[in-house]
Amino acid sequence: MAFKLDLDDATIARLYALPDRWLAQSLLNLSRAARREAPDLLGDPCRNDYDANMVWQIVPILAKRLGATAVEPNEATDPWLLTADDRALREISGAYLANCGMGITAHRIRKDFSSSRPMALDILGNDIANGNPVAFAVDRLCGPAPADDDRGDHIARTMREVSRCRFRHCGFDRWTPSFQDYPSRHGFRQEKSADHEPETPSPR
Repeated sequence: MAFKLDLDDATIARLYALPDRWLAQSLLNLSRAARREAPDLLGDPCRNDYDANMVWQIVPILAKRLGATAVEPNEATDPWLLTADDRALREISGAYLANCGMGITAHRIRKDFSSSRPMALDILGNDIANGNPVAFAVDRLCGPAPADDDRGDHIARTMREVSRCRFRHCGFDRWTPSFQDYPSRHGFRQEKSADHEPETPSPR
C-alpha cells in the first residue's frame, strides 16, 4: 500500500528554529524514540554499526555539546568521540549521516501503512538537503568547511551540490527553511541564479 509520509517542511522548520538547549533535548528524545521503534536494531548500546552508534553516541554527544545535561547511562560514552574537537565531530557526523539507513528501517518496521505520521527514525534519517536535525546541531557547533576544502565535510558538500541543482549556484552550505523554496518545486524555472540567495542564519 502506497502512502505519503507526513514529514512536511513545518516539522523540520520547527526543529530548525529551536534554541540550542531545546534542540539538544529534542535530539535526545528522537534518539531514544528511535531506539524504541527499532529495538532489535538499535536497542543494544554495544552494537557497533552506523545506526546504533548514531542514536547511542553521535546524537547524544551533539546534544551534550549544545547544553543537554540529562544524558542516560550508555549514551555518549565513546572516548574517541567525546574527545574529538568540533571540526572532527562535524566530519564524523557527516560520515554517519552518509551511511545510516534509518529512513529505510522506518519503512520496513512501520506496522500501520495507513498512517502517515512520521517516526523518529524518519526525522533522524531525513535527507541533509531536506533538513536533518543532526546537521542542524553540527552547523551550530562548527561552521561548514570552505568550498575549496570540503572533501571531509559531507554535510557542506552535499548542501553545495544540491544548491547547484536547485538554484544554479552553490551559495547554500547549510540548510535553512528557504532551501525548500526552490523554483522547480513550484513548477517554474529560475532565469537568474541571483534571484534566490541563501538567507543568513541569525546568531544563536
